[in-house]
Amino acid sequence: MRKLGIVGIRGGLPRARMTAHYGNIDIVTACDIDAAQRDTAAALGIEVFDDFNEMLRKAPLDSLIIATPNHLHCEMTLQAFAAGLDVFVEKPLATTVTECDEMIAAGEAVGKFMMVGLCYRHSNLYQAFVNRIAAGSVGKPRMIWCKEFRGHWNPGHGDWRYSQAKSGGSLVEKNCHHFDIFNWAIQSRPVRVQAFGGHAVHDYCETIDHATVNIEYENGVKGTLMLSLFMPELDQLEIGVLGDAGKIETAQLHGRPAASGVDAPPQLLAQTLSIWPLPDGTETRQTVAPYYCPLWPDGKDQHLGSGRQFKVFNECLTQGRTPTIDGGIGRESVVIPFAAEESIANGGTLIELA
Repeated sequence: MRKLGIVGIRGGLPRARMTAHYGNIDIVTACDIDAAQRDTAAALGIEVFDDFNEMLRKAPLDSLIIATPNHLHCEMTLQAFAAGLDVFVEKPLATTVTECDEMIAAGEAVGKFMMVGLCYRHSNLYQAFVNRIAAGSVGKPRMIWCKEFRGHWNPGHGDWRYSQAKSGGSLVEKNCHHFDIFNWAIQSRPVRVQAFGGHAVHDYCETIDHATVNIEYENGVKGTLMLSLFMPELDQLEIGVLGDAGKIETAQLHGRPAASGVDAPPQLLAQTLSIWPLPDGTETRQTVAPYYCPLWPDGKDQHLGSGRQFKVFNECLTQGRTPTIDGGIGRESVVIPFAAEESIANGGTLIELA
């Protein structure tokens, strides 16, 4: 039985419970500075701490879920590796490339694995999207794009997301998922990034509330991402690839059903995959059902792919499986948004990536 700990109970507890649901995992301890969160974990029979170092010294752990604000990921991961633990760390991996490299090197030095929470790689929708591209459904990819239009950060998620230093910036915190899908679908590395962004509505934050990002990859593919954090009511996400033989596009729509009330959390309303043209010149559109952990069959507390992500994490802990999303993938997912944030801070400067 593997002994799993949590640091950051609000986000970490549902992740740990999904991991334990698949068997042979005992959630033994949790750490948080918030007393209410500690009470939630203690009510489930989990030993709680308010000091991370004390937890590492006293708790009988061999693995850890880190679900803390982004600026704490590196330090806590290094401490966990020093204590001989395998680690699941939420996205983004860290707030600088140097920190990413330190985390990867530390895990390799002690022979422990690190899995990164880029859950979209485990979703039915994006696996179908990437598989169809790899199968040549649209020919050779030439362009890739993402449009994410959504509301601002959900109330109660913590003011750290408004801090550039603590979050790494909106494009790092929010869009590392989407840049990871870009990298996965294109199978090439970015060489140039240019971005523009700022404050259109939420000017009380350090972090921007809208941006456009342009990317050029080594293989010549051009990418564009558009972000808005001030769209009311609905969260709309589209990601697509244009190849020399057609187009493939995904669409997600989150919102509140009319009867649920404005205080209800957004629900997944639609998830589709479209391909054009087929041999007869038509377009096909299919609805792709999400995979949810049976622990929450209605999808509560789950991002797309989370259910399968923590099944994989369980298998890494209990069966010796190699993490599908390792530190290298986590590092590459933040290279573009780091460069984009730098470009915006310097008035749209073109950033050449080594």
